[in-house]
Amino acid sequence: MNRQRRAHAKSREGCKQCKERHVKCNEVHPQCMNCKRLDIQCSFSAPSLTTTPLNQDSLADLELLDYWHRHPIPANTSRQSEQEAVRLGFSHHYLLNSILALAALQLFDEDRSQTRWYVRAVAHREAAITRARPHFQHLEESQRPALLSFSFYTSLYTLAEPLLRPASTGCQPNFDPVKELLQAIRLGRSSTTFVQQHLAPVVSSDPFLVAKYHPLRLEAIQGLESRFPQLVWLRDLIEHQCIGRDRTVCLDAVESLFLSIAYAVDNPHNPSQNRAIWGWASNVDSAFLDMCSAQNAFAIESGSLEMVQFLCHNGADVNTTFGMFETSPLEWAFKNRQVDIARFFLRQGARLDYLCFRGWTPVMLLLQPSLFQESNPAVPMEFFQLLSGNSFTDFDVQDRFGATALHRAALWGTAEDVHALLQLGASPCLTDSDVGWTPAFEAASTNNVATLKRLAESMPSEFIHHVDFKGRTILHMAIEAGGLETMRLVLELGADPHQTIEVESEDGNAMEELTPTEFARTRGQDTYKGFLQALQLASYDISTMEDSVLE
Repeated sequence: MNRQRRAHAKSREGCKQCKERHVKCNEVHPQCMNCKRLDIQCSFSAPSLTTTPLNQDSLADLELLDYWHRHPIPANTSRQSEQEAVRLGFSHHYLLNSILALAALQLFDEDRSQTRWYVRAVAHREAAITRARPHFQHLEESQRPALLSFSFYTSLYTLAEPLLRPASTGCQPNFDPVKELLQAIRLGRSSTTFVQQHLAPVVSSDPFLVAKYHPLRLEAIQGLESRFPQLVWLRDLIEHQCIGRDRTVCLDAVESLFLSIAYAVDNPHNPSQNRAIWGWASNVDSAFLDMCSAQNAFAIESGSLEMVQFLCHNGADVNTTFGMFETSPLEWAFKNRQVDIARFFLRQGARLDYLCFRGWTPVMLLLQPSLFQESNPAVPMEFFQLLSGNSFTDFDVQDRFGATALHRAALWGTAEDVHALLQLGASPCLTDSDVGWTPAFEAASTNNVATLKRLAESMPSEFIHHVDFKGRTILHMAIEAGGLETMRLVLELGADPHQTIEVESEDGNAMEELTPTEFARTRGQDTYKGFLQALQLASYDISTMEDSVLE
């Protein structure tokens, strides 16, 4: 197939008002025909200096950045390391988001009445994860230092946030210390594995990163029982309560824990004590964590279905919300994919139509991002059967940003999740109110080829040409995400790489008329090279393109 780039002679000299309305300007001075007809001020008539006011979020972020410079985390970070992290953050926004999230948490810790800082921390945390995930899946050399710092700051956030999580008025926060610790440990272990496999050369230059990603392994020492009587008591309890493999795992876990405590106590000013503290979480047998997650009778005695039933039968209300976002117990069961507990809550009168502060239904909480995994496991079919059996039909409810459950499934879910939602009546054509994206845009933005394919089967053919609020099509999003198979699929679905479209510039200050091919070139040589490869795979002839970089 021989497709050549079309020539065009469109002017870029139109007035500002016509550009904003995306209409052709006749460029007559001092007032163009469109502005004259609408009786509005034309930018041709009176050149003037204009200013773009900072919104409150921008001002808050400036305050956070100033706070970070005065109170870096960790506290004894060198000035050079702190400045380097911020400098990297300006060119890798996921890192800047993670820095601002930690700064906001620290500000909130200083004054718990200022809940706006906690809300800002959560917003930056979510933005950081969403922006970073594609880079973990397609690792580039230029991203490595920023991803390393991001992994470190994300681990710190995961440890600190549960302790600072505020309660809604009249409610206690849903804080299960064992569960929160397990989540932090698992994230830390996944992060450590990833860093050791892919980013090891970058780690050795920073002592804090060495402490985090090369944890210290401690040898047994004499007299541990005499120093810590708690160890003797725990050993006796394990010997009487556990058998076989469980006994060995628990004994090893408590032994290594008290070794780490002893090392930290004996070396209060030694930087390597950090390695000992991180070491227990990194080196403890994963079987011990599995026992905790499974709510083993010895490892943890709370959070089971039996405990939930006990609480409800003794007066707990299944519709009493908790936390900053007014989450319901049913939503929490959906978030943690505890189908038996969710089923019990529904029998007790829990509301499936409840929307939390963020405008989410329970089904939306089934679909969450997974940072260090290539993809999330599919939602168990029992949840969709539970929804259908309870006559739930609100699959097209849009949250306060206009996103639906299908947007979240396209972004973080599987083809099976998308298929189940479509079968239950979810619409693939709804756009969010934030950037004008359909679920297909979400899939393309994270290179989720499987969900994009399934969505394409249920959408009219013209969906591929839909334009968001910034003038971008699904092809533009695929180009920015950089996934070869995603770009190939979008091209094969009918996207035109030579169609001129007015797209927002990279700095966001103007609109530019570009073809997707030209758009790819503006995103750097690696992106452009990948796009040319996708064109070839989609049977396009690229021989006429200027200075091919494939050779």
